[in-house]
Amino acid sequence: MSLSVVIPTCNRPDLLTLCLSALAPGTQTVTTRYEVIVTDDGEQPVDALVNDRFPWARWTPGPRRGPAANRNNGARLAGGQWLVFTDDDCQPDAGWLEHYRRAIEAHPQARAFEGAIHPIGDLDRDLAECPSNLTGGWFWSANICVERTLFSELGGFDERFRIAAHEDQDFFLRAGPRTPIPFIADAVVSHPVRYRTLWDSLRRLNQQSLNWAEFAQARARELKYRGAFGIVAAGYRSQLLAAYQAIKKRYPKQFVRATAMLVYGMPLIAFSLASGRIKKSPE
Repeated sequence: MSLSVVIPTCNRPDLLTLCLSALAPGTQTVTTRYEVIVTDDGEQPVDALVNDRFPWARWTPGPRRGPAANRNNGARLAGGQWLVFTDDDCQPDAGWLEHYRRAIEAHPQARAFEGAIHPIGDLDRDLAECPSNLTGGWFWSANICVERTLFSELGGFDERFRIAAHEDQDFFLRAGPRTPIPFIADAVVSHPVRYRTLWDSLRRLNQQSLNWAEFAQARARELKYRGAFGIVAAGYRSQLLAAYQAIKKRYPKQFVRATAMLVYGMPLIAFSLASGRIKKSPE
């Protein structure tokens, strides 16, 4: 058995340094061979950093078409039987890869796994963001393990997702019919909580809306939505719930964002679906 760790990075050299330090030979307790691939979408490449401080890792320039394409780029260079994905701002535990190795042996029928993501920081704040995963069922790409042949069969991550939102859920949806996906609670990475400003959140609204529309279109059959109207109706329902939760928690910024999604984002999704701008993701 061999593992290939794929780390997409983009303009975060300090955080990448912490991530790679946790993956250095002798730091991970894993008893099988593994490689580390850093695929770099940054405007200021970190090849010198990787080559000088972490010569055991492989650096490659990324395609600069978003994180989905960047992960696919690293996967194409991987030589391992299993692809293990994390992000450049994550800090893997020492036993991270070993717990995946044991899981692969213990679940021979499984061709994909998800690990635990522990937040670093306070998630109980307005507009705090972190892909926390303590119980499974999320398949966040900050900590997943996929058999390389399954990844190839599914065509990797859908590169029409241009920002880090829903591309991992789309892959999860396509992988689910082909394999059980156990949650490995002991395969842990830690992920910092991000505190976005309201302006930054609103500035990203256009691309977030289109990303959500791509994902909703891909889920239409599985969720038994009836056409574009059903997708948009479900979207309105989710944003109304988000607005309600923001009021309940007294998060004014989150309420403004949910309202903006209702007023601007959902009509954009409806137009994109009606005009054919959004196409169904591959099966």
